[in-house]
Amino acid sequence: MTLGYIVFGGVLVAVGAAVTWLRFSPLAKRQQEAERELAMRRAEAAKEVAADEPVQQDHAAAQSRGAKNPVTTDRGAKLWNTRTALLGPLGIAVGMVLIVLGVVGG
Repeated sequence: MTLGYIVFGGVLVAVGAAVTWLRFSPLAKRQQEAERELAMRRAEAAKEVAADEPVQQDHAAAQSRGAKNPVTTDRGAKLWNTRTALLGPLGIAVGMVLIVLGVVGG
């Protein structure tokens, strides 16, 4: 069983390192900057469209307009960023624990 711990721990360390690299690499920084610029352009365009719409006093219309407010960052992207920020280092830590257990014979 100790060989299994060592192999699985090595795989976890490798995958955790890859996820961390993909999250913090220069390529990822450029992609995040491009997404941020796109989100800002979309927000500006949505503000222009909202400014051009006639103001209605009806409460139901105001609520429906509130539902149409633009989301400047995709919720899936936020979830992915949160998970990769947590799971990369967590995978490395768990992998190291498994390697130590495999070496010690636990």
